[in-house]
Amino acid sequence: MKFDIKLEEAKKAIAIPNFKHNDLLITALTDPSDLNHPEIYKTEREHLESVYRRLAFLGDALFDSVLADYPFSINEDLTKQDLDNWRQEIASKESLTEFAIDLGLPKFSSSWNNKESKAPYGRTASLG
Repeated sequence: MKFDIKLEEAKKAIAIPNFKHNDLLITALTDPSDLNHPEIYKTEREHLESVYRRLAFLGDALFDSVLADYPFSINEDLTKQDLDNWRQEIASKESLTEFAIDLGLPKFSSSWNNKESKAPYGRTASLG
């Protein structure tokens, strides 16, 4: 099963045009619901779901690390509460959806490249 992922555009959007692990990028840009496609055999689906979960774990850990490091390093006067509030605001579903839209991710992820779907512009609260 080939998902409609626009790899070269995605690489440009994330500012890593020489990104070597296309398989990981395809996994990251594949909507999990696409794994339920009837053309995907059960064993392949289970493997893809496992890879997806592992990649999501790694992405979450990296994201948390950046969200902790950046505000901590730019302002020594921020309290723990300030840091927590900042991280919660940045990591909200609405904020992350808006950021993904600004990057143009809906244009080349599998969830928005099928005929039935429309890009999420103007509906940030419904995604995530």
